[in-house]
Amino acid sequence: MPTTADLSPGSSPAVTVIIPAFNEERWLPVCLRRLTAGTLPRDRYEILVIDNGSTDRTPEIAARFADRVITVKGGNVSTIRNQAATLARGEVLAFLDADCIPADDWLEAGLASIHLEPCVTGAPYYLPENPAWVERDWEPVAGSSPSREKTNFVPAGNLFIHRERFHQLGGFNPSLSAGEDKELCLRASRDVPVYHDNRIRVVHEGNPKTLRQFMKREIWHGRGILESLRTNWRDKVSACTFAFAASTLLQLAGLIALLFWSSPWLLIAGTLGVLGTLTLVLAHRRRQLKGPGHTIRYAFLNYVYFLGRSVALFNNLFSIHYYHGITSTKGTPKKSAPEASPP
Repeated sequence: MPTTADLSPGSSPAVTVIIPAFNEERWLPVCLRRLTAGTLPRDRYEILVIDNGSTDRTPEIAARFADRVITVKGGNVSTIRNQAATLARGEVLAFLDADCIPADDWLEAGLASIHLEPCVTGAPYYLPENPAWVERDWEPVAGSSPSREKTNFVPAGNLFIHRERFHQLGGFNPSLSAGEDKELCLRASRDVPVYHDNRIRVVHEGNPKTLRQFMKREIWHGRGILESLRTNWRDKVSACTFAFAASTLLQLAGLIALLFWSSPWLLIAGTLGVLGTLTLVLAHRRRQLKGPGHTIRYAFLNYVYFLGRSVALFNNLFSIHYYHGITSTKGTPKKSAPEASPP
């Protein structure tokens, strides 16, 4: 079985795997065991783990498997990924999240896809076994039949890009606290195609399992909505968020008008706006819908989604956010890891 071993000083790996992590002691060991147990020979790739000031055993776990552990404190996810990319030696950068579990042939599939032509490639996540209803009804899933098709977005937890192209693009936008992967793909797509290749298989264990977790995630992801609009004012999700937020405010104003002046028109207008937004989304996603029951659940999840995004939007409009840079960077000597095996 492959084990962690130092790459010789003069050698260059084919690919550098970059994994940001913060308090990921639950899934990071599973991620790294599967990665190092993969079919690509260990001397053909290096692993860089960027620890963002974890207070659990994340640095210790990472040091057992990674070629280098980089300690970063205070940077957002764009900043710390960019910092790791400056230290990468691989011709290709493979971005993987700490709560993502790669298939045995993940690296080989990613390299095969990106070497077909100049491109950015990756795939939507696969669901874990026995997924919760929230992730089962919400998350887009890579198809079971092998396919490689053009898209406009690859998630950063399963993304392959040539190192030179990544640096030419300027990396992930450090001003974005969320949506940085979508924005990177948008810039890259002006020069090269972006592909979904579902042979590049990753299971995402960090999906929200409950409505509470789902709402919290969308409030978190929505923090970057204003910054995203500055880079892509035609973004459909942002437009729908503004429409939903405005309609929700109309509903609230309509409730007040109904209580004090017995006038229902603002409430009706706001409700029609909310329903119109959800209808547009359902029409756009109609091919993903799997019958009446799934349609109802998906519409409800979209309501929660836009509600969370609206909360984030209001927070953006009335709060000041600071994006702190890296305050310390430190390489950690790599330790030998025990023989890795799939979980």
